[in-house]
Amino acid sequence: MEAGILNDPYYRKNGRSLNIGAGEETGNTIETFEVPSDVLQMDKILLFCEGLDTIATVTINDKWLENLTICLLDISLIIKPALKEMNTITVDFTSPVSYGLERAGSTEYNIPPDCPPYYFHGECHRNMVRKMQCAFSWDWGPAFVTMGIWDPPCRRAVKVADFKSLSPYRYNDVWRLHVDVFTRNSDNIGGKGILELTLEDTDVSLVRKAKLNGGSQKLTAEFDIPKKTGIIAWWPRGYGPQTLYNLSVALKTELGILLSEKTVRFGFRTVKLVQEPISARERDGLSFYFRINDHPIFLKGSNWVPADSFPERVTKARIRNYLQSAVDANMNCLRVWGGGIYETDYFYDLADEYGILIWQDFMFACALYPANEEFLSSVREEVTYQIIRLKNHPSVFVYSGNNENEVAITGGWWPGVFRNQKLMSDYVKLYINTIQDIVKEDDPTRPFLISSPSNGVRTVMDGGISNTDPGGVLYGDIHDYQYTQPFFDDMTYKVPRMASEYGLQSFPSLESLDEVYDKRDLFYESDLNDYRQHHAGGNLQMQHLITMYMLPPESSVPHQRFEDIIYCTQIVQAIAMRTETEHYRRWQSEVNLYGEGKTMGAMYWMFADIWQAPSWSSIEYGGKWKMLHYYAYHFFSPVLISPYVSRDKLQVYVVVDELPKFQRTYLLDGKTFSQKNSKFGTFSSSWKHILLDLLKDNLEGSNEALLLLSGTVYLRVYSWDNMEPKHTEEIAFELYKPAEQVYEESVANLVWKADCGAPEHCFIVLYIGDLNNGLSTWYPLTTFKKSKGLRVPNMKVDQIMESEDRDTFEIHLITDAIAPFVWLEAYSIKGRFSDNGFLMFQAEKTIVFYAWESTDVDTLKDIISVKSLMDIYN
Repeated sequence: MEAGILNDPYYRKNGRSLNIGAGEETGNTIETFEVPSDVLQMDKILLFCEGLDTIATVTINDKWLENLTICLLDISLIIKPALKEMNTITVDFTSPVSYGLERAGSTEYNIPPDCPPYYFHGECHRNMVRKMQCAFSWDWGPAFVTMGIWDPPCRRAVKVADFKSLSPYRYNDVWRLHVDVFTRNSDNIGGKGILELTLEDTDVSLVRKAKLNGGSQKLTAEFDIPKKTGIIAWWPRGYGPQTLYNLSVALKTELGILLSEKTVRFGFRTVKLVQEPISARERDGLSFYFRINDHPIFLKGSNWVPADSFPERVTKARIRNYLQSAVDANMNCLRVWGGGIYETDYFYDLADEYGILIWQDFMFACALYPANEEFLSSVREEVTYQIIRLKNHPSVFVYSGNNENEVAITGGWWPGVFRNQKLMSDYVKLYINTIQDIVKEDDPTRPFLISSPSNGVRTVMDGGISNTDPGGVLYGDIHDYQYTQPFFDDMTYKVPRMASEYGLQSFPSLESLDEVYDKRDLFYESDLNDYRQHHAGGNLQMQHLITMYMLPPESSVPHQRFEDIIYCTQIVQAIAMRTETEHYRRWQSEVNLYGEGKTMGAMYWMFADIWQAPSWSSIEYGGKWKMLHYYAYHFFSPVLISPYVSRDKLQVYVVVDELPKFQRTYLLDGKTFSQKNSKFGTFSSSWKHILLDLLKDNLEGSNEALLLLSGTVYLRVYSWDNMEPKHTEEIAFELYKPAEQVYEESVANLVWKADCGAPEHCFIVLYIGDLNNGLSTWYPLTTFKKSKGLRVPNMKVDQIMESEDRDTFEIHLITDAIAPFVWLEAYSIKGRFSDNGFLMFQAEKTIVFYAWESTDVDTLKDIISVKSLMDIYN
């Protein structure tokens, strides 16, 4: 592609014409290389292959080395016997599609699915091939079943090649470190050796004798860290520092000759999955949440899919940009979804640095898989390799066996599958008898979930496949999608223990589509729009959802109408995810009469696009933020004001990630209660938020316990036709739990107090702290389809100034009328705004633009545009 031999596969329908990886194609790669004579004398020479995709035969000098059938692990091959001074290496590839067809034809019984739905425009039999499953297409991605070398092999001459993994854990209130050293020894190495371990920047070290054998070997060491060392734990973002340590490991002969050494970075932290009775009533089910370092964590984040169909195009810069965008949106968790790839070392290193917890699926998704010995053997190799690679990373906190495969069996997703005994037996063999057993053996410090969604320990008690709905709300996690219901209504959404998938579609911006669309494609009903929409009826669904919430755009110009519909789909998606996410956060402290509640996680689907197309993502292909991602910054805030209307009553909650450490006795409903809470991460320096400083004012001193978390919420009622508030209330609040209702009032009474006629004329703004500069949020009392009093504002960018920080610019906006969903664009300049999609209810506002590339004020003046909701109507 870079050489121009292939056209951009993402452009229009190029994927269909290129037909990458499909059919009977084979290919080969040939390289010649020289090996110096002194290197040939080395004890062992290995070929490390990190990017052979996927069905390949490797030969050197016409001598066969290996047949490869898996792309989800790195391969090392002993090549010395085949080497001479001048060498030729050949890698012959077979189409993964034809290989999958051949494997599917050799099974004793059908293992579905055979092919994806026709509107995926995909390839068949992906479950027979151990490579990126979404390469065969998905409902948000194209079919590019690649084959070839995407990371060139390297040759390495060694005496000992080693890989180390380690697991810190707590034992009797002391940190204990378990270290595994994996070696590939030369055949003539034997006898006694010395293993030296040093925890850098501390006084901790260990020297132990080791018996060395020729060939592969695993050496193990375990030792306690003295308390006086003062180990600082690693915490997820928002709960404490992301402290990382280096452990140096050296393997020597008995005479002290160095054979191999390596340094591994890791963090000290513990993780526990808590599944305890919610109440004394068994029917109320079990909790489902994670404790990191013995502190409960509400998971706030999204689901990560591969950033590109072609992994070699994903640069470190793009990964860093994406993970920084997760941090900037107040996320503390990403789920690496099971239909993609195990991400790069760099990805997990950054997650460690940024404090982003990683929920790691194994790469099985939305399918059933073989359970013959050949397939299970390859899975053992894959899973063992990935656990050894990942267990150093404190960010990785849970493994999941698969994505949605349990619910596929219990839900009968394909003919003949519903609780099919043979397929259920295969499921148990693969995920319990194989993957779970390996996890328990190689990494007992992390929880293992058989599937997601699932009923957690209840599914385990049922033998690995739930006897009831695996997506039930009283156990485990759920995946829940509502495509036809009122997305703006709190009552639409379930009350689960944890929501690990939920979402709604939107279109990416015209800026993103311009890269891959022709001008003739830029209207909503175009054939290309239909082709790139892989979710059945998705484009019609988005139009329907728009009409539920607002009037549709009125432009008669196709290009303009398309741009306006894109804007509306992003509004709908942002409002839907705000409504649903805040719903989950409000339920973290409560249980209703049916045992529902204690929700401890919200991870929407999905984080970033794999290509330019309509999808559930909050980040477009390449990094541009959709409106949803700006909203995520607010609804994942460590302190949240959350209003909603239910049954004609306005309710307001204040939500914090966790309460501070304190012990108090208080009177509630005439009864005396004693309460002791654990340390509160919101006051950690990890979070940067203006409200935190305001709440800290309630602390009597930096070393004193917080007697009570309290403050004032200011509620203001406005009419859509006036920037002056019509009514103001002060609401004093005291928090006894992380999510607390602080206000309730009937909408009719609030409208009467404000004298604004009817709910259609009104909206509210809520603040904590300063009325002018404090944390604020807004909420309309009806849908915009019903709102009255809005007019087209005279809104413009009044001034752009460069700030003291490099590539950071202040944008001053003015308006003469209230403007909902104000949307700023900086076409062709990569970057993000401090806020977007906001309500402008005051005459002026300053927004910051953070450029990700060099630019200047004059350029921004030329390209920045601004619009709001009323601009899409004639």
